[in-house]
Amino acid sequence: MLAINGKWLGHSLTGTERYATEVTKRIVAEMGCEVTVFVPKSASVPSWLDSATVIRSKFDGIVFEQFALPLLSLRYHLINIGGPAPVLKMRQTVTLFDASVFRFPETFTRSFVFFYQLMYKLVAQRARNLVTISDFSANEISDVTKIDGRRFTVAPCGSNHFSGLTAVKPKFEVPEFFVVCVGTLAARKNLVPVVSALVLADIPTIVVGVAGISSVFRSGQVGLVTDELLTVPGRLRDEEIAWLYDRALALVFPSLYEGFGLPIIEAQIRGCPVVCSNRPAMREVGRQSVEYFDPESPGDAVDLVLELQANAVHREEFIRVGKENAARFDWDQTASDILRVAQANRPVNSDRRARR
Repeated sequence: MLAINGKWLGHSLTGTERYATEVTKRIVAEMGCEVTVFVPKSASVPSWLDSATVIRSKFDGIVFEQFALPLLSLRYHLINIGGPAPVLKMRQTVTLFDASVFRFPETFTRSFVFFYQLMYKLVAQRARNLVTISDFSANEISDVTKIDGRRFTVAPCGSNHFSGLTAVKPKFEVPEFFVVCVGTLAARKNLVPVVSALVLADIPTIVVGVAGISSVFRSGQVGLVTDELLTVPGRLRDEEIAWLYDRALALVFPSLYEGFGLPIIEAQIRGCPVVCSNRPAMREVGRQSVEYFDPESPGDAVDLVLELQANAVHREEFIRVGKENAARFDWDQTASDILRVAQANRPVNSDRRARR
């Protein structure tokens, strides 16, 4: 019997929760009432879970996940696709997204780093199956946990949640010409120097999603400039972000470290060219469909944006190859791979990497 850890349903939507939502939707559609979803006491249960068996715990947070969940799922193979997993359980499939808490511990609170580093090491040793989102992350997590990288099934993010969206104009004034940046206040997202360079070059910039969770990120580490060319609306709905992608000159994605880089393919599937950090995960995802720059040289990002503005033919080519690239990433295939490895208890790396 299969079950899903539904702890992420109590969180706001970020990249991890997006992954868990899109994969779970498809597993539920495939299996219906044959899959059980365990949820914390205070989590909201969406209507698309109506066809699954949902069991609500009496507990929330870590108590739910680390103590209640192993007991609730005793008779099940547990699928974890939204972050942490219970370290006491062995009969489970666990998704580990990246090694950022090991590579950039200064970005997070000490308690968060301690818990995640310990959880990653213990779960990687004990879990029956391991999943991650890129070859880069498989190598990174293997390195920090000393686990054989061949144990990982690589099941990347998808882009099709953005392809069919009906775009909705955000409720703020949008300039005729602009670029979009997407990220949080985490230092590894590298927004401040690159956004500052864009604004200094008179390029109107809209920064979406800038926020920090006090229990996760260290506060007071970054600050964006105040300028009439900079718009910081905070979190937006997917339909509003899609509207911006449909009209932006480019997405500028300057991150120093990612396990995947989901905004790259979200922008590409909407026909928005991408100017992106040249770090390994982004190169793996973007291949030749992205304009790359050294994230520690913000001026290089500015030059690439200005080149896209000056050369319409060049920009149209990146729109074309970008859409082709984003189409490689499909949530249906991702869910299928995770479901298959959970049922078969073996990695599916060789099949997935051949397709990519």
